Amino acid sequence: MTEEERARIFPQHAGAYISTVSRKFRHEIGTTFDHRVIEPLAPHEFPTELRLERTYGGLGDWLLLDYGVMAVEEGLKALIEELDPGAHRFWPLRITTRKGQDVPGRYHGMVIDRFLEAFRPEETSTKAFEGEDYYSIRGVWSKAKYTSLVMSKAAIGDAHVWRERKLTDPNIFISDALMAAIDAAGMKILPHYQTKTV
Repeated sequence: MTEEERARIFPQHAGAYISTVSRKFRHEIGTTFDHRVIEPLAPHEFPTELRLERTYGGLGDWLLLDYGVMAVEEGLKALIEELDPGAHRFWPLRITTRKGQDVPGRYHGMVIDRFLEAFRPEETSTKAFEGEDYYSIRGVWSKAKYTSLVMSKAAIGDAHVWRERKLTDPNIFISDALMAAIDAAGMKILPHYQTKTV
């Protein structure tokens, strides 16, 4: 980087840069978070390898990793691209064991580039969430709280994977059609719950 770029990105220390980059994986480009505008990921900011710190019996088809990075196995990537063509960014991501051996499967990093405002707080029980401008699950999460969240079918439209602009926990959503395709393919994904729709 040039000295000007370093001065802009590292105003205090390297930890600030790590934090700045991690936000780019979770927040919408052009929005402001913590008084900083979210910029697009630079080419060198896409991780190329994830080395596991411990041994796992197997990895799922959808992984949430450190610093907001997520990865999907190639089959799930194909399903997402079939239903949501061109809506998200993917890149090859090598996942290795502690000893540097490749894990089974071919993974791709993923950035969700669709942001919606489908959450309907006025239709949802206030026992489930809290907040005024930005919302999250109230207190300790539970299946009952997640399944009581109400989303707008009209606002979702034909989206199959998205993040909510104003709902911070949870903030990754998938359509019933994608969930059915995942189930039919026998894929393993993160714990998930079905919300209500109006």
